[in-house]
Amino acid sequence: MKNRSKVLVAVALLGLVIMGVFAYFFNQIILADNTRFKEEVKYVYIRKSDKFSDVLDQLKPLIKNIEYLQIVADKKKYQIKSGKYPIEKGMNNNEIINSLRSRNTPVNVQFNYEKNVRSLSQTLSKQIAIDATTIYRSFTDSIFLEKNDLNRKTVSAIFLPNTYEVYWDVTAEGLRDRLYMEYDNFWNAEREKKLESLEFSKIDASTLASIVRKETSQLEEADRIAGVYINRLEKGIPLQADPTVIFAMQRQSEKPLEIKRVLTEDLKIDSPYNTYQNRGLPPGPICIPEISYLKAVLNYEQHDYYYFAADPENPGFHQFAKTLRQHNINARKYQRWMNQQKVYR
Repeated sequence: MKNRSKVLVAVALLGLVIMGVFAYFFNQIILADNTRFKEEVKYVYIRKSDKFSDVLDQLKPLIKNIEYLQIVADKKKYQIKSGKYPIEKGMNNNEIINSLRSRNTPVNVQFNYEKNVRSLSQTLSKQIAIDATTIYRSFTDSIFLEKNDLNRKTVSAIFLPNTYEVYWDVTAEGLRDRLYMEYDNFWNAEREKKLESLEFSKIDASTLASIVRKETSQLEEADRIAGVYINRLEKGIPLQADPTVIFAMQRQSEKPLEIKRVLTEDLKIDSPYNTYQNRGLPPGPICIPEISYLKAVLNYEQHDYYYFAADPENPGFHQFAKTLRQHNINARKYQRWMNQQKVYR
């Protein structure tokens, strides 16, 4: 009996040891903190093409014991999903795998003024998991353009600079459709009514806003410049906007072209964007202006000005004139200043 009792005690003690060891490893592998960074949260970015080894490569600098994490991932049959996932300070392996499974976190993508759709595509590609070429192809897709009565000359009008919440692994088409939805929402009944009073289409408003934006970076005078152009349109006077000539020259140039001064000979360029040679608005926007410039067009200042010229005494701003005689005085003053600065092109 005594021997039997000793055996039972030994077995019991062995069981306790095994349970203790199991509890220790369970705690270390499943429940113990396995992070090693000081910040409150770090993010893991997983692409659709990534393998588990790619995910582990991102996790290694953040994790104390990557082997333990792999054990838990295997036991939980973790399947990778693309997206942006938070790893919070103090997480255990179970929590880390659960986060990688289900906590795809949106990102805020933003853009302001952009030169064109290509530059916009590049700006956006730096913030999400899509390359610029794929984004550009989606933005200029012929089926999308035809469906929405757009073309390559007008499509830039639908992109309104702002901050947009999307998933990091959003598709190019999903991003495009989200931006178009925001554009559609922008044109509410009140703004549609303003378009009607101007006898403008949405594209017209965006086109004029783009010209105003290229004329001035000073928002406080944007509505006044818009008023000048609207006055000219109503009188059937050519807009004679230098930025449209520069745009036409850049489109026809085989290499990047920087122009600081428009010459008389430039005004003869054969292009539908040349508003010296063609009346009315050009075929589409010449840049992607901020929303504030679109609002400046819709809420243009009503006045009797038909001309404006850069003000050399107040850089960045313009002098406005009601008569050609006064405008010529203002223009000559600016031209003399340009000559003094040795700006000839």
